[in-house]
Amino acid sequence: MAAGRVDPISAINPTKTDWIINVRVVRISKNLDLPVEFS
Repeated sequence: MAAGRVDPISAINPTKTDWIINVRVVRISKNLDLPVEFS
């Protein structure tokens, strides 16, 4: 079970994880503007 929690791609290429985090941050930043449309 513990081995399944480790992402082999992240273990080989840590920058891949950094890229995913950056993408999530950008998506969150864009999502912050969405509530204005619903309000």
